[in-house]
Amino acid sequence: MRKRIEVCLGGWLAAALLSIPMLGHSEPKEWMERDGARYLGLWVTAEGCPFTESDIRPVVEDEFDRARITPTRDSQFNLTVGVTCVPIVVEERTLGYAIAFDIRYGTGIYLYEFPNYGSLISAGDDTSGGDHFKASFEGGIRSALADYRRVNFGG
Repeated sequence: MRKRIEVCLGGWLAAALLSIPMLGHSEPKEWMERDGARYLGLWVTAEGCPFTESDIRPVVEDEFDRARITPTRDSQFNLTVGVTCVPIVVEERTLGYAIAFDIRYGTGIYLYEFPNYGSLISAGDDTSGGDHFKASFEGGIRSALADYRRVNFGG
């Protein structure tokens, strides 16, 4: 049991240190400017989570609707949303999840390093944990789409 906790803590320390660049958002970039900006590719994945891609896709699409942008399957320029979860287990009991979500723009197979609108959070295995995740997640999507709108529509 002790080895499992040490490995888990070591992995989380590495993940936390790697996520530091995600804390700061940069200004919108000129490469976000697109012809046909009312359409934007969208790719969503979820790994190791108590929810699936099909559970979070509607949350992302709702933010697209609010921003008046239509999501497409375009891979030439897209917003890629990846969610990875790791259970927080103590004495064989899952207390919640550490959730890393990565929200970045990409072209083809390349993802821009900055800005990254994602975050690393922990959420309990209850309703309040789900609400915390959803609020953080929606905020990241909203910020990404606000920057895209600012570059393409001036507001």
